[in-house]
Amino acid sequence: MSSTLMQNEYTDSFDFYNTRYENGIAPWHRPVVNWNLMKHYSNLAPEGEPLKKVLVPLCGKTCDIKYLADKGHVTVGVEFCERPCREIFERDQIDYTEKTVPEIEGKLFESKDGKIKVYCCDFFKFGPEIEGQFEAVWESGAQIEFDDRMKYYDQMKLLTAPGCRWLTGLYQYDLSIYNGIPYSVPHEQLVNKLGDDFDIVSVEKKTFSVGDEEASHGNAKMMINFLRMHNLKTIDDHAYVFIKK
Repeated sequence: MSSTLMQNEYTDSFDFYNTRYENGIAPWHRPVVNWNLMKHYSNLAPEGEPLKKVLVPLCGKTCDIKYLADKGHVTVGVEFCERPCREIFERDQIDYTEKTVPEIEGKLFESKDGKIKVYCCDFFKFGPEIEGQFEAVWESGAQIEFDDRMKYYDQMKLLTAPGCRWLTGLYQYDLSIYNGIPYSVPHEQLVNKLGDDFDIVSVEKKTFSVGDEEASHGNAKMMINFLRMHNLKTIDDHAYVFIKK
């Protein structure tokens, strides 16, 4: 499938994602914990510091929420489709409750032990009055198109407290060849939009190229398949931690 066709196929609309989740079609979902979270967890929760409540924005049905809860964090996801919110609990047989939250025009799904909360709502209606400001953020899968991403960053500034550690893994590739899901987030864009409010720290950048024929692990294979599908030569998987000033 060409890059143009793929770009036309994907859209950031609620209907697109909701229809596919309801039909069990979510090719963007990883059925394992994100490798950047596992490898760089200490950047989110430095050893010796008290465990902090973690925000996972635009979470989908990620396995990362249970991973963080198992580490001892109260973990708060925000997702606009209801099906993946339920799957986070039902997949691992976690007892949960649900209730309507009028302030966000949505719902709250919460584990009986209170360690996992998932709000089903428009992310831009999820303000600091709901759960307060966060001191830790794990972001995966929030690489949305440019205009929404600028609005998203403004919302994240409201939701994060001074000293907040925001760990993320972003993709960076040649936008002149392909510009679609997962969207490339250039380093200079981060500096321009977030640099006044956050220290932007590069944790690790790993470059994958089409010539990596001996790649064996799942992450590398996925990256190389992505390159071939979209006629790209290289892609960077760039882990950052943003520290709120």
